[in-house]
Amino acid sequence: MDRERELDERFAEGGITSDVIEALTVEIGELQGRLRHLHLSYHLQMDELLNEEQKARYRHARGYHGDADGHSGGGHHGDHHGHGGHHH
Repeated sequence: MDRERELDERFAEGGITSDVIEALTVEIGELQGRLRHLHLSYHLQMDELLNEEQKARYRHARGYHGDADGHSGGGHHGDHHGHGGHHH
């Protein structure tokens, strides 16, 4: 988030170069990717700990109300299962 703010501030101030924009956006993307990896990994770990009834409840709480695998077309590919959009 600090890098996002830095990018926004430097861009607004003017005088930022394309190289600096590239460096900051690449770093931001890498950080977002790492965070996403951790987020999804914890979902996998949670799944390993739960029995089938608990898994169904967990999927429901995450916003998956669809077919047998618990996905309704939303979730991680769409609305981030009710986590408010994940603005990191």
